[in-house]
Amino acid sequence: DPNNDVISKRHWLDRYQKMTNYPYWAARSKVESEPEMVEARRKLYEGKKLFFKQDILQARELLESGLNELQAIFEQHPILLDEQEMVEDIIKSQLMWFYVLRISGEPNPETFPMMNVWNQNPALVSEMDQRLQERVSDGL
Repeated sequence: DPNNDVISKRHWLDRYQKMTNYPYWAARSKVESEPEMVEARRKLYEGKKLFFKQDILQARELLESGLNELQAIFEQHPILLDEQEMVEDIIKSQLMWFYVLRISGEPNPETFPMMNVWNQNPALVSEMDQRLQERVSDGL
């Protein structure tokens, strides 16, 4: 029966795609090549470099801008937050931004970009904060 054959093929195609996490990787490859994502990642990368060079003002500007740009991207593509590496990169950027705010004498804002990632991962935030504190206390 041709209908059963089509149904069977769709079933197995769906299973194979889920097994390999195809929807995630298809979305990620599409989004990672978009100019907005490239620019957001560039800003975070440069912001982190400036943080460790102790160029606080420029680090703050780039980290904040990069996080805001990521917020807009992830609102459209929330599936990308399923990747642990992505979550860790966001939290590291947030921690550095908060450090810069404190150094500048400003409190952490009540709401901030990618706040959902921060709130959903308290253990990871604590662990990464500890690692960053150790690195900062060792003289960057």
